[in-house]
Amino acid sequence: MSNNDSTIDVTNAKKTINTCFLSEHYVVPPFQREYVWAESEIELLLNDLEEAYNSNKQKEYFLGTMVVFEKDGKKQLIDGQQRMTTFFLILCAISKRYEDSKSNASAFQQLINTPVVDSEGNTENRFTLELQYEASTDCLANVWKGTIPDKTDSLSKSSQRIYEGFETIQKKLNSDFSDFDEYKRFASYFINKVVFIQIGANNMADALKIFETINQRGKGLNPLDLLKNMLFMQIKEDTFNKLNDKWKQMIDKLEEMDEKPLRFLRYYLTATYDITNVSKDKDFQGIIKEDDIYRWLHDNDNQCMYKADPIRFTDNLLEGLDRYKEYLSPSETTPGRDYLNNITFLMGNSFRLHLVSLMAAKGWETSLFVGLCRAFETIIYCSVVNDVKSNALEKLFSSWCPKIRKVQTQEDFDSFYAQNIKPTLANWNTYYYQNFMGIGLGKLQRYKIKAILARMTKYIDDSRNGGKDSIDIRELIKSKNEIEHIMPQSCGNPQLYGFDDQTECDMYKNRLGNLTLLEKTLNGTIGNDSYDSKCAGYDNSAFYLTKSLNGLVSFGNDTAINRTNALLKSWSAWNQDSINQRQEMLYNLSKYVWDIS
Repeated sequence: MSNNDSTIDVTNAKKTINTCFLSEHYVVPPFQREYVWAESEIELLLNDLEEAYNSNKQKEYFLGTMVVFEKDGKKQLIDGQQRMTTFFLILCAISKRYEDSKSNASAFQQLINTPVVDSEGNTENRFTLELQYEASTDCLANVWKGTIPDKTDSLSKSSQRIYEGFETIQKKLNSDFSDFDEYKRFASYFINKVVFIQIGANNMADALKIFETINQRGKGLNPLDLLKNMLFMQIKEDTFNKLNDKWKQMIDKLEEMDEKPLRFLRYYLTATYDITNVSKDKDFQGIIKEDDIYRWLHDNDNQCMYKADPIRFTDNLLEGLDRYKEYLSPSETTPGRDYLNNITFLMGNSFRLHLVSLMAAKGWETSLFVGLCRAFETIIYCSVVNDVKSNALEKLFSSWCPKIRKVQTQEDFDSFYAQNIKPTLANWNTYYYQNFMGIGLGKLQRYKIKAILARMTKYIDDSRNGGKDSIDIRELIKSKNEIEHIMPQSCGNPQLYGFDDQTECDMYKNRLGNLTLLEKTLNGTIGNDSYDSKCAGYDNSAFYLTKSLNGLVSFGNDTAINRTNALLKSWSAWNQDSINQRQEMLYNLSKYVWDIS
């Protein structure tokens, strides 16, 4: 029953698509998340509906619950807006198929666009679903009118998904029900047999509480949606727009970065708070997991203070996201920029594991933060050579967060380095030589080999010029520079390089010792010539690590040039021994480049 004191209204709770859209007007409030369903979610829903239809056309198909509260004569959707929007798109697709087939679509059109009487007594047509979030308000009207833009690249992600969703529905239903009579029977089934339970609340606060109760185990929705709900439960309705604007800023930034929201949330919480009590059954290991996020937030308001000040908590999330973005795509003024760029060059754009520890270093002095970035580049480089698995690396970075948060001075940093970075490198050093001697294009991706060669090349050039290693390898990474195989990839005469057969030759051609960085113009000129012929091209290279293959250039006594030469070797002939010797030379050089000693 329903009365004025009731929190929940379950009168006529069971709804079909027909009864809900024929008699109600639904609104997706502006603070709700935008439409996020992609082709996979829509096709899954349609497959379920079609399977139920084909199994028993007379049996109802239950699609869960919706949570609403009434405001200004409209049902505000608190839970279920993704399904309700998809239902609306399906109705539009059905109506369009009826029109294209010259059949009467008025019954479906009434479910989409219903006449109502406004406060002035005038009759107007109103869509039965209204999207109030920015940039998507016209999408449903465009779908209804059939005026979908040819190009949607400039539109919001939500608008794109709505248009793409409508097209997905059209194509699938038209394909699966090519016979129009069967299509009509499915349409009837959809509006009359698909049912859900609509739970009504007297006000927004009650609706949000019901939403939380339904999803409190974090299974119905992802933890980011549950966090948003938790925040909105703490504020008065007249503050919703302020909090919603901040939340939308965060979501927009995440989409702009093409970053997974839950990964950022996991990293932010791990970096910012003590999460050691995240698991009741075992000691915490690694970054907080998605399934633990909601419970941890619910149990740790004493740390987060999201109940007392949800606006400030959201501001802190935004500030954390700004730092996350800066570390991922550093600007010219970002401390440790070159080290951060080098990590990306070595690991690719999708690598994020180190960001959790960097976010823990909030408020550090610039020199300390640069030192941390330098140490992390070394850690990550060594993890590549030693083939350290991602889960072990993630556990390592996350375990350092509580210790990093305590660092305030140079002495603190030195202590952290001595107790954490140094022992890790010392442990990996026990098998670093063996692993380094085996690396090459056969074991590492080309971009990783290029990053390693570029870093070594830059170190030698800066050392030879008497300056400090600037570690900025952006110019070297550019496509105008290529990885050169000193012994050619297509070696027609293995004996020319001291190999007995082609198999042995193929084993060595991709070793790091047989690779060097060379300008594209020179690489195209020397082709697959013999080593003697190639040396003329190497002599013209601006990269001394490559140029020195044919001979070291000395100058004066105890000069930067001669000190650099002490790190290098040259060869008059190129063969199996030369490749082994150069691989070992690069191994020794790597200890200087990445400060591994």
